[in-house]
Amino acid sequence: TPLPAWYSVSLLTRYIGEGNVYACEGPEYAVYVSAIKRNDGETTVVVTNYDLTEANVNINFEKSMGGKNFYRYIYDTTTIQPMSSHEMIAADAVAEKVTKGFCDTIPPGAVAIYTTEKPDFVK
Repeated sequence: TPLPAWYSVSLLTRYIGEGNVYACEGPEYAVYVSAIKRNDGETTVVVTNYDLTEANVNINFEKSMGGKNFYRYIYDTTTIQPMSSHEMIAADAVAEKVTKGFCDTIPPGAVAIYTTEKPDFVK
């Protein structure tokens, strides 16, 4: 059975690839946002909430995303349940047909990954 940290690392290594990395302005001092336009054309946004309270985030893009879906994966230290099957965290939500941006709430201490790469399965 993997340690809980394996789940966050597995998400990062799967959805962050070679490409252009953009530092983004976070909504609060305890929230870090970065975006990656991968060489394969997919886009991934990583939001880390270092605060002890949930954070409301608005992800806005300078250029249109052309109606792409962004699939959300949440690594939450308070709810992660290690599985002996070593399965990655499944997408648990989707922002559909995104053109300029989307909003979400990130649990305290959590990492959210939003990607245009279509998942194998969604919760």
